[in-house]
Amino acid sequence: MFLDDLLTSYQQIETSFAKHLYKFYKGFEFRSLWNVTNKLTEFQRLASEAASGTGKLQGVLELTKALQEIDDIESKGRECFTKFRYSTNTHKWSFDSVNDKVIFDELYNGSTRFNLDISDSCDTCYNVRLLKMYIELYGENSDTVKYPAKVYLNLRHMSGSYFRRANGQVKEFRQSLGSWRTFEFNRFSITNTSKCIEEKKKGNKDSLFCMERDDNRFHPMCCHYLSDAPCSDKLLGAEECQSPFGTYELTMPIDKTAPCQASSSQFTYKNCKDFDRSMFTKMNVWIHSLYWGKRYPTGPDDVRCKMFQSRKSHIEVPLFDPPLTLRHES
Repeated sequence: MFLDDLLTSYQQIETSFAKHLYKFYKGFEFRSLWNVTNKLTEFQRLASEAASGTGKLQGVLELTKALQEIDDIESKGRECFTKFRYSTNTHKWSFDSVNDKVIFDELYNGSTRFNLDISDSCDTCYNVRLLKMYIELYGENSDTVKYPAKVYLNLRHMSGSYFRRANGQVKEFRQSLGSWRTFEFNRFSITNTSKCIEEKKKGNKDSLFCMERDDNRFHPMCCHYLSDAPCSDKLLGAEECQSPFGTYELTMPIDKTAPCQASSSQFTYKNCKDFDRSMFTKMNVWIHSLYWGKRYPTGPDDVRCKMFQSRKSHIEVPLFDPPLTLRHES
């Protein structure tokens, strides 16, 4: 009886260990886009063979080797990515009620979905990560109606994220639904690319017609130092950086008790009770992203990872900076 209980306890520990180890491997694979879970599968096979029918509790030893392996891979990854410079970029998608009728018809009823397709990404933009986002809507007369200037939106990233790997192929990851985020925009401060250019020619670099990477209208979309979001709140549900490419759910919430007055000072994160969503016929979706251009390592043993680099040079490795690095407890 005692030995049976001991074996059961051991198996439970081993199963728990294997599950957590699997999460570490999948987490690393999600960040780097390197296929490393096949290594874990081999360790798990050896662990199963070691523990099955031998009377020896050696399965966990193989899993411990797998833990050391992912440590070694991560260490190689840190060193490798110092050879590959990353870039950041700001990009805009535009939608309108004529070409995207379904999106707007649904939004007029309160909720819709829209898609940012990876086919819109350049062929040599690898492992693109969404850092910040901004959404605004407008129409022919949306700046004349007597509503509060601020408009509130709720947005979340759906489960699918699409990335371009080093071999040019697109890899899809399925995750839990993203958390809802509250966005706001000012109806009287809509971005406009052509007017932005005109203002810059006049020497006005801070025009609200423009959207720069450090614009405070951007909303952080993940826990990352490049997104201007502190990662100290990871216990409160801070998320890792997903791909900007995928499907989003967008709502325009209504507070049925809030009066529609242009000078309303009511504290709320919803729109006033008589708010007319149909006044909006166009939408801009801005993103600020992190990516690797032209070249990207295929894995920790990529020959380019071993290229000589001056000790004086320093390249930050955003994929592996805290809190995105793998962590485990002994």
